[in-house]
Amino acid sequence: MTITNLFILLNLGSEMLYVIDQRLKAQAIPLDKSAQVLREITEVLLDPKFLHYISTAYQHNMLTVQQTRILLTDIACCSLMRLDVSSMDKLWDLMVMIFKWQMYLTNKSAQALMDLTFRHLDGIGRLIPEMRKQILIDNVKKTLIEMWEPLCEDDQIIVHRRVYKWLKPYTTKISILIRMGLQKQDGEFEPTPHNNIFYNYYINNIGENIYAKTANLQALKSQTDQAENNTLAEQQASNSHEIDTLLEQLNIQHSETDDSDANATNAKNSESIHGGLNDIVIDQNVEPEAKTTSTDELNAEGGSNLAKFMKKIKMDDDELVVKHVEATNPNEELLKMFDQNLEN
Repeated sequence: MTITNLFILLNLGSEMLYVIDQRLKAQAIPLDKSAQVLREITEVLLDPKFLHYISTAYQHNMLTVQQTRILLTDIACCSLMRLDVSSMDKLWDLMVMIFKWQMYLTNKSAQALMDLTFRHLDGIGRLIPEMRKQILIDNVKKTLIEMWEPLCEDDQIIVHRRVYKWLKPYTTKISILIRMGLQKQDGEFEPTPHNNIFYNYYINNIGENIYAKTANLQALKSQTDQAENNTLAEQQASNSHEIDTLLEQLNIQHSETDDSDANATNAKNSESIHGGLNDIVIDQNVEPEAKTTSTDELNAEGGSNLAKFMKKIKMDDDELVVKHVEATNPNEELLKMFDQNLEN
């Protein structure tokens, strides 16, 4: 059970760091404060004493959901952050569902779980690169390899199945996955999305920072869509001019089509689904102190002794609605009218 517990903690903890990093950047938190938050959380998550405690205390038992949540909440609050119950609920949903989606994509290969974990570790190392952080990451990789390689193929498959079974009860709808076309409205995942740039990218890069990568892909997609729209508008303008010229030559009267009603059909999203963190408050008046985290401290109930600075993260729900509006081509209507006039 040891390596199974480590896989769960490390992958969920990495996804937690991705979310926190995304919100720090979105709120333009100063770089030194952001670096301090990410550094302190990473150092506790990858602390050799902490991982040794997990390996020994839960050697023959899997971590329960409640135990895992308490541990990760304490780790998140070991820096400048303070999470209330509501905020942790939504952060937890993001962490678990993104990890479950990643495990869903790797369900055909046990080795893919190891690759996923390594990619997560590399990802948190790139958030704000530091030498001490990289040393901790290399140490964790070495520990995982020493545990994984002695396992036979069947045992590796069992580990993979245990991790996925641990995640299976969760079916929360996550806005970022729905917007990317990777999750259905009932909470189930899309098995093989077709012509989906997000799926085509992440299928080969599972475990990378989905928030940062999605922003880059979305910007590229917007540029591509804008170029296509401009080309289409030019073609329609050219076709419309040719038809107008022809109708003028034949002295046929016509009226232009008003598209304002079609534009008015776009509705706002009415269904509330889990999104990301919203506000992060940094205490500017408290200076950090160096701290060495012991096994007893991490095991203490509540984990309040881990916190050096406090802050509050609020999470708001994103909303999403999928609307399909069938547009009417005014050129086709004019051609129909033109044919009817000729028949008459």
